[in-house]
Amino acid sequence: TSLNTGHNWQFTATWMGEPPADINSEVDANYRLRRMYYNEAPPPHTRMRLGDAVAASACVPGIFEPLTLVNLYERPAEKERVRPVVRLVDGGVFDNQGVAALLEQGCSVLLVSDASGQMDASDFPSNSLLGVPLRANSILQARVRGSQFEALSGRRRGGLLRGLMFVHLKKDLEVASVDWVDTQEPSKVPPADPLLPYGIQRHVQRQLAAIRTDLDSFSEVEACALMTSGYLMTEHALKESILGFAVAQRPREPWKFLAIEPLMKEPPKETPLTKQLRIAGKLFFKVWLLMRRLQILAGVVALFVLWLLVVAAIDRWDGALFTYTLTVKEVALAVALALLSLLGLGFVGKLVQYRKTATEIVIGIGMAIFGFLLARLHLHVFDKLFLWQGELRRFLART
Repeated sequence: TSLNTGHNWQFTATWMGEPPADINSEVDANYRLRRMYYNEAPPPHTRMRLGDAVAASACVPGIFEPLTLVNLYERPAEKERVRPVVRLVDGGVFDNQGVAALLEQGCSVLLVSDASGQMDASDFPSNSLLGVPLRANSILQARVRGSQFEALSGRRRGGLLRGLMFVHLKKDLEVASVDWVDTQEPSKVPPADPLLPYGIQRHVQRQLAAIRTDLDSFSEVEACALMTSGYLMTEHALKESILGFAVAQRPREPWKFLAIEPLMKEPPKETPLTKQLRIAGKLFFKVWLLMRRLQILAGVVALFVLWLLVVAAIDRWDGALFTYTLTVKEVALAVALALLSLLGLGFVGKLVQYRKTATEIVIGIGMAIFGFLLARLHLHVFDKLFLWQGELRRFLART
């Protein structure tokens, strides 16, 4: 996605740039960064690295720095010509399903596997300064995703697509209605088969849909469960008529990840698999929630720290810990500084600002060092422990 224009940018084997087919001039008046063949591009862009194209495609906004291309374009301005600096980020911002390029190339059969995380309903949405815009962004992305699916369905109904398969993490999960308080006409709850049409328990599929798939560690159990879900969905979808006739069915290959399939079909109850998948949707302390020994260790450490604090408080309990004598000199100095600040004298502001800046720098360095050490501890100890306890072979042996 081009941050300059908001358009889709493509790297192909022979050219790069923004294709015209994705731009509707009725609603989009931004200029287009024209496609160019590499042999016609200005130096040093005549030979683009494959790694740069892949990096741009995977560049999650706000986490990774955009891929920057300079001296590639030139356009007229009011008084002089300017050379825009092209900045590229993850293509999912523009097209989360990755179908825009296929439609632009005239593909008429689309098999879409949408593994993007979907927004969940919330009983108590946040009203905080950060929570509201984050929730609003989730709503916006969900709306874009729905609009793209409706566009594909419309093409299929209109005959522009000969075939369409669309599978996603919440496929065939029911949508429940919520009644108002003291309603006299409660909505009917349709009887739901605990097994989805593709053979997975509904509660297991809901847990799979809640797994965080963004820049997180996956245990082998979680990865195999996700792969099995996608495999069974696609296997079921291909039994239906996609091109006007049934797709020939072949015997299954002995894929390793299918070993977890029987556990995903067990009746609704708390099992080691459901516990693993439920915790997989958490952001922090996943290995601590999974391993009882770590929970006991954390409890012992917390009690020990609390005991040290109690002993220290008792040893220093002489009343002086909670008293402070304020002198007349300190009061006069505080009043003088306040008056000087109100009068707007520059040197006082600079002095205060200098101390504030120095304090912020020291705090920042300390937090960076602490964060580095904490991250290293997590990656080399707890993350490896999390992956170890989630190995498929060990997990199947325990269950």
